[in-house]
Amino acid sequence: NQITCTYSYLVFRSFAFITMRFATTFFLSAMLAAASGFGLTSTPTRHSFSTALSDKAADAAAHGETIVSDANKWRAIKNMDEETAKAELDEEMLAAYTAFHASVNEDIAKMKEIAKLIQKQIEIPQVKPKSKNQRKRDAWVRAQHQAANPDTVSR
Repeated sequence: NQITCTYSYLVFRSFAFITMRFATTFFLSAMLAAASGFGLTSTPTRHSFSTALSDKAADAAAHGETIVSDANKWRAIKNMDEETAKAELDEEMLAAYTAFHASVNEDIAKMKEIAKLIQKQIEIPQVKPKSKNQRKRDAWVRAQHQAANPDTVSR
């Protein structure tokens, strides 16, 4: 009887919760609808485009072309070997080439150090299992210890 009473109470509580949730949702949506009935409507605006934008678009297109050409040059330069770069590049591009490769080599060295640290944590050294004779020696030592100290407890 206690279980039935508790169950019916829980059913009533969940039904009451659902009813209150529905009523709250309905009330809030009704308030929103009433408030939006008094809102202002937007007026249509007229869009006009100036010719100044077309000049900016042409400048942006020209700038984009220079960026693409510079990217293609750099793509070819960064894959050169060091001797070819020293022979073919001017001072500014050679400085950029050496700075790029120095940073890449530095990053590679850092990653190698990190890999060594991680490898130490991943590869835990394994302890060899004890041999049969070592287990016998350990048992003899325990027996000698127990014989010498009868009041202490050992494994």
